[in-house]
Amino acid sequence: MFKSRLTAIILLFALLLTNVPFCNTVRAESSGDDIAILNAMGISAVESDGYITRGDFTVLIVQAAGIEHKGVSNELFSDISGEQSEYIAAASMFGYVNGMDGDKFCPDDIISIKDATTIALRVL
Repeated sequence: MFKSRLTAIILLFALLLTNVPFCNTVRAESSGDDIAILNAMGISAVESDGYITRGDFTVLIVQAAGIEHKGVSNELFSDISGEQSEYIAAASMFGYVNGMDGDKFCPDDIISIKDATTIALRVL
């Protein structure tokens, strides 16, 4: 089980970074095959050509790692709600993500490659 989670995290991270070798932000420009692979692994891939947000990346990484997120309540961040809330709260509970400014997570901010790398390495 650990091996498949590790593979999923590495694959997710590699797919997100393959199209941005000289940028400081992560864009979702994966091919249809990449998205199909992630979906087959139970990971809801972002299907847009836009930038990946901190909230979207956290959801993807929690799914890839198989972290239990159902019913986890958010008590740390005042700016998250809805579907992403449980994912972000679970990732925060395990120490995989941190806030930006006190009680803010800034889920709609574009994630930098530095932050995506930091999160992925914490999960590994």
